[in-house]
Amino acid sequence: MILLGILLLLPLPALVALYYASMPGDMFSQFHHFNEWLSVAGTLLGYWGLVASSYAALGVKKIEDRYFAKVRLPALKKNIDKLASELSTLSETSASDAMPLTIFSGVGVELRALKRVNGFGRKRQLKKLLKAVDDISRWIKNNQHSAEPLNSCSDFWGLYTGLNAISLEIKAVIEEEKAK
Repeated sequence: MILLGILLLLPLPALVALYYASMPGDMFSQFHHFNEWLSVAGTLLGYWGLVASSYAALGVKKIEDRYFAKVRLPALKKNIDKLASELSTLSETSASDAMPLTIFSGVGVELRALKRVNGFGRKRQLKKLLKAVDDISRWIKNNQHSAEPLNSCSDFWGLYTGLNAISLEIKAVIEEEKAK
């Protein structure tokens, strides 16, 4: 809003110059100044049109982001809830049995999709969860011949609680959007 005010105030020196250029004088001088005035006025109107168009484009982008979030968030919430539930059932699975599971790549895909939704935010929290997914995948790879359960990985329950927290955040964003 401050930027818009500054952009609208920039042409003020040109308006002052126009005023002094259109001061009374002889007829030929006034006609010559009138043409200059029209030229400057056309330039100013073009400038203000550019500012107004830019402001409208930003408004359209904001509306587009809200609509995209409104459409995309419910499906992402459903998928994240499903993955969190599946994750909790796999807590006693051994590292060797967890190697072929696709759940961790699915969690990563859903979190990255959520990161692309501009109306959601919480990028730092999503980045932390993506790091946990990578750490768990690395732990599984390093312990692939072990009978150690997944819940012994230090990041496993952090990922589970993080997914549940993200799900609640999505729910809150959806409810806030409905209230608007």
